[in-house]
Amino acid sequence: MLGDFETWIVSREDLILAKLYWARDSKSELQLRDVKNLLTVDCDMPYLYSRADELGVKELNDTDPQIAELVRRRLLERSGAERILIGSRMFDVAKAMVLASFPEGLSEIEIKARLCERLYGDEVDINGFVQHLRSLGPVPKPEQTGKRTR
Repeated sequence: MLGDFETWIVSREDLILAKLYWARDSKSELQLRDVKNLLTVDCDMPYLYSRADELGVKELNDTDPQIAELVRRRLLERSGAERILIGSRMFDVAKAMVLASFPEGLSEIEIKARLCERLYGDEVDINGFVQHLRSLGPVPKPEQTGKRTR
């Protein structure tokens, strides 16, 4: 409250959830674009995942069922090895996009923890993952071991 003026300020996460909720019914590209822009900064992902599930916006899908079936059929026409390669490349692209959204100056462990949280959400115990990484100790750089990396 400022003087006799009272206002509410919404958190970034709640704004994202509201925009997803509005986009669910309206199919608004503007709302979805806003969500993408808001997600480029650090967010409370566990909160977003849990609330998105409660609000029914976790599985937003605006793909026409006929298009989805066509994509599914074409994917199944490929060999298992080709499908694995496609999935691997898709993961690499998603990982690169997430990494590009991180602020500069993070430690290797901070990068791995944030990456794990963004890609896996509630499926992974992030604190346990970080403890495991710290228990491994520092990883020598390739020039320190004399080994080459790919």
